[in-house]
Amino acid sequence: MPAFSIEKTNRQDVYEKFNFPQPAFREGEFLQSWQWSNFIEKINGKTIKILVKDSNKKTVGKALLVIKKMGPLFSYAYCPCGPILDYQNLEKSDLALIFKALEEFCKKLNCFFFRFNPPLPKNFSNLPVEENSLVLSQAKTKQPEKTLYLPLKNSPEKILELMKAKTRYNIRLAGRKKLSVKKENSLENLNAFLKLVKETKERNNFDIYPTAYYQTLAKIFRENGFLKIYTAFYKKNPLASIMVITHKNTATYLHGSSSNNFRNLMAPYLVQWEAILEAKSQNLDYYDFWGIDEKKWPGVTRFKMGFGGEVAEFQPTYEIAVQKRKYFFYNKIRLMTGR
Repeated sequence: MPAFSIEKTNRQDVYEKFNFPQPAFREGEFLQSWQWSNFIEKINGKTIKILVKDSNKKTVGKALLVIKKMGPLFSYAYCPCGPILDYQNLEKSDLALIFKALEEFCKKLNCFFFRFNPPLPKNFSNLPVEENSLVLSQAKTKQPEKTLYLPLKNSPEKILELMKAKTRYNIRLAGRKKLSVKKENSLENLNAFLKLVKETKERNNFDIYPTAYYQTLAKIFRENGFLKIYTAFYKKNPLASIMVITHKNTATYLHGSSSNNFRNLMAPYLVQWEAILEAKSQNLDYYDFWGIDEKKWPGVTRFKMGFGGEVAEFQPTYEIAVQKRKYFFYNKIRLMTGR
């Protein structure tokens, strides 16, 4: 049975070189990208990039770990939508050894537990839950466990045909109303997005990030051409705006906002459609609407579901107790408080 080791890397070329074929849709891989690490560091977070090596020193996986502080004395390691491993071709026993190596690595970092969202479908049954004492997290995490994605292999006409009738009608209606859509990362477009984010928060009581969060996200990802802002204007008034991140074969609709004015012009439908068309023109395979939940976000989920596509359900969040005693008391308090 091969042994596995974990090595840090600060070399972008080495980190990005590792990959394996992606035969099916895989959600949120941009959260394991070098650019996401740069973004987290810019907003005063701490990240560590690692490679997983087998006994022959061959790279068999990688992960971006975000080190999260819990007060002045405690921290844990979080791996969003990772680790990136060839899960389909690794034995369950090998996966157990890899997670054991990750546990030992986190122990050296003085993290008392390791949290991760494996980028795997819900029906994947090869995770070493019993062997490795993985504990299903009951903490609230930001990454969705269900999403809607749109395969882009069909023609634009066919994609429209597969949408719900109301969504298709609203896209065509918006197209007739002389709305203009700016597809660029200009300061004007970013400011329009920020203005609409505030309106959306006030209207729907949504939680939003600080302004600096969006500004930094736009700066880091647009430098590499991986982010674009789509804003629909009517007579110079911004009505709807979205941020879309492109990574590998997928465009992901990450953040959206809309105005309280001229809602009858259906601008949110038009910006989505323009982003879908551009993703197709770039020969991408998928457009990810990034999270649906009928209970938590009923209105947003209905809006997204109107575009057709396929629903993907993923594995829940898991945690590995690194410092067992600390984790035991932490988990007990968490269960008591329902957090």
